[in-house]
Amino acid sequence: MLIFAGCESPPMEVRSLESPAPLGSRFPNLTTTSEGTVIMSWFTPYNDQGGYELKMAEWDGTLWSEPNTIYKGDDFFVNWADVPSIFQVNGDRLAAHWLYMRGGGTYE
Repeated sequence: MLIFAGCESPPMEVRSLESPAPLGSRFPNLTTTSEGTVIMSWFTPYNDQGGYELKMAEWDGTLWSEPNTIYKGDDFFVNWADVPSIFQVNGDRLAAHWLYMRGGGTYE
């Protein structure tokens, strides 16, 4: 006999949010800090030669912050499998990770 008294979860709330990334942005990624802050990172193209900006915004529970540019350049390695990431490293410090192209067609 199994008894599940008190194990019922309240209904989950699902709501749609507007993205802080402008139309044409690529490869969004979400992470959460130890304090529960949600951070979104993404690539936004800025020229016709393949240049991108790596951007991020923080969700405060009500609104997204104004997007911040982390890095801007023509040397990103941009594809569906290798998305940029933001992560908490120490207290309120954040670190960003992305791949970039080197001369000779190699990537790091």
